[in-house]
Amino acid sequence: MICGIPKRASWIVILLFASAAGSYALAPQQSAGSTMGSPADDQEQLKEAISKYEELSRTQPQTAEVWSNLGVLRAMAGDCREALPALHKAETLNASLYNPWFFSAYCQFSFHQSLPAGKSIRRAVQLNPKDANAWFLMAQITYDLGEYADSLDALVRSRRLVSG
Repeated sequence: MICGIPKRASWIVILLFASAAGSYALAPQQSAGSTMGSPADDQEQLKEAISKYEELSRTQPQTAEVWSNLGVLRAMAGDCREALPALHKAETLNASLYNPWFFSAYCQFSFHQSLPAGKSIRRAVQLNPKDANAWFLMAQITYDLGEYADSLDALVRSRRLVSG
């Protein structure tokens, strides 16, 4: 796992159109008795999901959740350079969504952009203070920024959340 993102997962991506208003969800599922898929299968399913969300982003360009899911999928596929514009669009459309902030921080930090990553991860933990992965990422980012007391605090919070 990288910051809570499974490297190998058996994904069946389902776009649910739950109402005439056009609500939808991305639902990762494992079939009963299934084992982990091969990395090639996982990448193929991610590519398929990305393609569907790219199409949705063209038809529903003002829907923050579409941009958020597109950015998250791109990050999961290892393409942070393409993920960041979608994540930033989601943040602009709806600043109260958690995933765009967390994955922006993850991607920014992977590019050694610690200052913007620090802003993003602080917003993420503000939105979801019970996510141990976010606190752990915050510990890494604040350490990189030389904010050692904040880093230690974030590490302790992460550990407490994992321990229960």
